[in-house]
Amino acid sequence: MNRTEKGRISWIKSVIFSFLLLFFIIGYSYIHFKFITNGSFVLNQNVPNRIQMAIDSYVNRSQNVAAIQVVKVDLQKNVRYIIYTSLKDPVAKKLYVKFISDNITIEVPVFTKNTTHNSRMLSVINHEFLCYPFVDTVSYEMVPEMGKYATTVCSTTVPVESGKFSGFVAVFLSKEPTETEKDFIRIESISIAQLAYEVMK
Repeated sequence: MNRTEKGRISWIKSVIFSFLLLFFIIGYSYIHFKFITNGSFVLNQNVPNRIQMAIDSYVNRSQNVAAIQVVKVDLQKNVRYIIYTSLKDPVAKKLYVKFISDNITIEVPVFTKNTTHNSRMLSVINHEFLCYPFVDTVSYEMVPEMGKYATTVCSTTVPVESGKFSGFVAVFLSKEPTETEKDFIRIESISIAQLAYEVMK
């Protein structure tokens, strides 16, 4: 076999390899797209009325609380699902309803390329009570208009027992809380987390 024939065979192999690689990439992208669009941002979970009322009551009676969101997490799939949201402001409710109706098939990852977010998520998984700016959250990235109603988010792990993790409760605040307010929010969040675990487990 001369040098020209060897070169031709090498070129053919390169073309075949490139074709197979392109086929794999297109196939993977299609499967990934199908997986994402078949998922759901909101989990159709049956939340008992007494739990909804308890969450709504806390939102309505707390001057600094703009909203509460209960989120179930599937670490194996790296996906989070909203199972209940309570909002105080009527305009904020309309924004949220519109967002959900427009993005019902979006799957929101638990861990992202954002290292700050990932570090915070690990802290929540390890049962740390955290308060952080709303603008640094995935929620703000998806619905920045909500920044008019919330400046701070405090998160509590569900369930509250160490060694277990099913999700978290996020309390959205109109203004940054004082240290005293954080203590009260933490106590209320633990109560809500205990109720939420009844639905998640």
